[in-house]
Amino acid sequence: MITADYLRRLGNLPPEVEDSVLLPHIQSAEREVQTIIGDWTPETTAQEDMLKEAVGCYAMAELTTVLGLFELSGAHNVPKEVDGTSFVFLTADEKERISRQWRARGDKLLALLGFPRVEVEVV
Repeated sequence: MITADYLRRLGNLPPEVEDSVLLPHIQSAEREVQTIIGDWTPETTAQEDMLKEAVGCYAMAELTTVLGLFELSGAHNVPKEVDGTSFVFLTADEKERISRQWRARGDKLLALLGFPRVEVEVV
């Protein structure tokens, strides 16, 4: 449904994040969305765009807990810069909040396509 380049654009991820890092999360998100929508297929370009964005949001929800976000016990929550790249040290709660925001965005898009939020366990 989506490519690694699409996810980089959606999540404003740097090009240094390799496809091999992104693809497992994309595949997981695609399986989850496919479980939700079943055999439904988009009828318009707008629907297709919304479906792709929902997949991307679900992938970002997974990525935020593992990619580019640092959790250090006792670290001050202040920006750091290394070689022109800014880093912010986040707590586990902050990472979880960001993940929930991405997932909620994906849920909203799927609801607009006629698929209200459902809990799906993906293995």
